[in-house]
Amino acid sequence: MLLEKLALFLDGKRGFRYVRRDYQMEIWLSDMEELPVVVSCLNSCRYIISLRDFVYELRDEERAYHYIIRVFFHMDRISIDYNVMRRKLPASSDEKQTSYER
Repeated sequence: MLLEKLALFLDGKRGFRYVRRDYQMEIWLSDMEELPVVVSCLNSCRYIISLRDFVYELRDEERAYHYIIRVFFHMDRISIDYNVMRRKLPASSDEKQTSYER
């Protein structure tokens, strides 16, 4: 359901393109050649959102949707400051936030 909601949102917006697979979606800014936001649905209640070296895991579909929408607006206007995003969206007890280096 999350991927369907994102597709509906993106179909009505200019400046984004996406590739959708069964359980994953890659979302690109149309005018930039940066890495995409990758949204994965691992099962009906677990979602992974990744961008570059940042990975965020959520267990609530509505929270995942709102988080992704906020990321899009940051990507469209300013560069993403991962430390600010971490402070604004603290992980709850049933959510896990992970950052790793490549």
